[in-house]
Amino acid sequence: KAGAQLNGGTGIVNREEYLKHIDGLPFGSSRQQGMIRDNRFYHADLGVTLAFPRGWLVQNEREQLLAVSRAKDAVIRMTTEEMKDKETPQDFVRRAVKGNSSGLDHGEILNLSGGLQGYSAVVRSANTPFGNAPMRIGVIAVGKSAYVFLAASRSNVAGLPASDRVFVSVMETFRKMRTAEFPLAEPYRIKILKADANTRIADVIKTVPLTEYPAQQIRLINDLYPAKEPKPGSSFKTIE
Repeated sequence: KAGAQLNGGTGIVNREEYLKHIDGLPFGSSRQQGMIRDNRFYHADLGVTLAFPRGWLVQNEREQLLAVSRAKDAVIRMTTEEMKDKETPQDFVRRAVKGNSSGLDHGEILNLSGGLQGYSAVVRSANTPFGNAPMRIGVIAVGKSAYVFLAASRSNVAGLPASDRVFVSVMETFRKMRTAEFPLAEPYRIKILKADANTRIADVIKTVPLTEYPAQQIRLINDLYPAKEPKPGSSFKTIE
């Protein structure tokens, strides 16, 4: 019977009713994963935020936050782990690289706001996405949680990753969220609009918060790919 319905049965298609039901639904990353807006990461449940350089591709994955430079020659990864009792960020870094015979260089206390404590150093030789190379490791303590950064560049200078100061500056943007920032940690949502004779996707995406291929994504969710425009009088989906 199901097959008969799919092959020309009496199924009901009511696009306008469907659009009413999905108006306001979350789109993309959830609140539990955290949100990326203008290359700044916000996580309401954890109450923390940090920023990445403009032009970098930031991927919010289930187990990590991964950022890659525009030229794909530098990468920084953030994960969370649990700190031991009375362990400092410096203790954590030393424990994390214990057994690595290359040891640590260029250690420094991170300049963080809000009373947070952090420490960073360079592992002289580590297994990185670019092969065996120097790697910057950083740890920031928030309660019993350790926010762990691992960063490497395709090239290195004087035993340091070529983007080393960029890596440190990213770590030092890490801070607790301000009250006014919590709405920014909410997920993007689907918004239903009505097209008129002047509606063009190029204009629609000017207010869309998506940073990766916004026009393509809006066209795709509206069955307008690759280059169609909404018909005047029709309802269409956008993201806010």
